Amino acid sequence: MELAPTSAVTHLALANFLWTTGKLTEAEAAFLEGHRLEPGNPLANRALATVYISSSRAAEAEPFLRALAEREPADRLALADYYVMLRRYDDALKNLEPITTAASIGGDARTRLAAVKFLKGNREEAMRDIDALLAEGRAPTAALLTKAKFLMTESKPQEALPLAERASLGDPRDINAH
Repeated sequence: MELAPTSAVTHLALANFLWTTGKLTEAEAAFLEGHRLEPGNPLANRALATVYISSSRAAEAEPFLRALAEREPADRLALADYYVMLRRYDDALKNLEPITTAASIGGDARTRLAAVKFLKGNREEAMRDIDALLAEGRAPTAALLTKAKFLMTESKPQEALPLAERASLGDPRDINAH
């Protein structure tokens, strides 16, 4: 730190080193200092959100996830997942709805939106939404697996299995297929 005490990047590099060596309290302090020096730094925001979620302090992660989501629409997916984890379904819905038409992430947003509706008890609407997404061919693997989960929840394994099988045969680069 003597060489670059005002460099957010230096503090973040130190924090990553401390984190990987198990010095979590010191790592958090270094991440916070990096964030203080450069509040808009996405690496600092992502790291602090990770620190808090992984240390069972999820409520402290929200401001950092929100800062990320304000900068990048794709990070709104992570914020929505965070809200679902906390069972804040209305917040997840509000966060997802504006990005459902985004070209690169719209299918993922619509899949998550259907899942949140299902969790809230709007099962028929969720099923209609996921069926519409599948009919369009957008986000097929995630949508197939989501529909399979819906069907399993409704005790319909015979209908769910073919969907899961189709998903497993999809794009091998899609993490959802594995």
